Amino acid sequence: MEGIESDVENQVFVAPNIEKIDEGNGPVEGVVKKAKDLGLNVPSGQGLDLSQIKNLYGENDYFEKKRLYGDRIAKGSTAEVFLDRKTGIITKIFEPNLTEAQIKKNAEQIGIYKNNNGKQESLTFVREIPGGWQQKYLVNDGDILGLATSDQPPITDQEIDQAINDVIQLAEITGCAHGDLVKHPGEVGDWQRELLRKQFEVVEQTGYINFQNVLFRKELGGTRKLLFLDWDGASDPITIGGTVDTKDKRFIEGEIKLFGDGLKNIQSKMTNRQSEINNP
Repeated sequence: MEGIESDVENQVFVAPNIEKIDEGNGPVEGVVKKAKDLGLNVPSGQGLDLSQIKNLYGENDYFEKKRLYGDRIAKGSTAEVFLDRKTGIITKIFEPNLTEAQIKKNAEQIGIYKNNNGKQESLTFVREIPGGWQQKYLVNDGDILGLATSDQPPITDQEIDQAINDVIQLAEITGCAHGDLVKHPGEVGDWQRELLRKQFEVVEQTGYINFQNVLFRKELGGTRKLLFLDWDGASDPITIGGTVDTKDKRFIEGEIKLFGDGLKNIQSKMTNRQSEINNP
């Protein structure tokens, strides 16, 4: 998602046990009731009619969402993301004025998370709500950019292999690539490369891995595990393997390879930095 807001506190938040969530009471249910009272479509498991929700949250839109869902930790062109630090629930609210293609993509993403909840650590789902959906917060120590530019020991071959295997597993579970895991200039033509130049420059320092969608967490023993956000959330993926179809084998395999290459690039940069520190 574009336009991530800086939220250092978010990175050290520790979610409580939220295995059991009371869906019968609380402010979110007020939104559900209001939607029904207004005659708006309420989530039924078949996707959301997002075109009807523009007036759902009232005139003070942002403040109403903050009251209901917590602190806003990200805002992009198609959605806002909120974190309730008390419950450890992430809420994704889609913008109301979306294209039919974007609405379809959002419904597909909800289905992926809902149908595959818990099959892999990065796939969590709580419930649909009017205008969006909720999932569990992934406890983490920052994004991969923070790791890549830190003085921590370089990522290891074992950590890289584990991350690649996790991406392969996620693709097998969901039937599609992430779609916004890497942004590589070598995959597009000259005109598109220039059009997307700023996007490529932003991710160059992480080997063209889109760090906004990749978190890391320190495990017992000191190893780092990567976690993945917003799987299949890109409504307009950048070409990989000559296609923009995230279900195409060429895209899936190409994304996995580029992700692995990006991790190797990060490993090399971290190794060089460690050498400079040890040998000033």
